[in-house]
This record gives sequence, C-alpha cells and structure tokens, in this order.
Amino acid sequence: MINSTKDRTAYIEMLSDEQVYEAMPMMEGRKIPNLMRVAALMPKTMNAEMAAWGALNREGTLDRRLRSELFYVVSSANDCAY
Repeated sequence: MINSTKDRTAYIEMLSDEQVYEAMPMMEGRKIPNLMRVAALMPKTMNAEMAAWGALNREGTLDRRLRSELFYVVSSANDCAY
C-alpha cells in the first residue's frame, strides 16, 4: 500500500523551478506546487484553468470551505494524492 506521495512515481515529468518560472512568470518567487510543475508543460491550458478558477472564486456562490471539501472529495475519488 502506498502511504505518501513520496512513494509514488510520477507519470509525467515535473519541471524545475527555473522551467516553471520561464513558462509561467507570474509564479516567480513563489513556492511551486507539484501541480504547477506539471501544468507549466502546457502554459496556455494552465492559464485558462487559472482564469476559470479565479472566476469561480470571484463569482461563484459556493463558500470557500465547501469548494475545498469538493476539491478533496474529487481528488480522492480520482486517486490524486495532492
């Protein structure tokens, strides 16, 4: 049984900090989550995803806690360890 993300092998190569900063300058100086290390492989797609997430946060009617709980449930159902 796998107990942590450190025990898993990534299926997609994750980019280094420098590569992420080059692909996504808005991340410069920030801690880079693993999701961004993969997303930076397709910056146009990630920018669209970030715009959608921003709209959900600004205009959505679900409160922050419920959004977080939904994110957790869906991630768990999809066997995502992040």
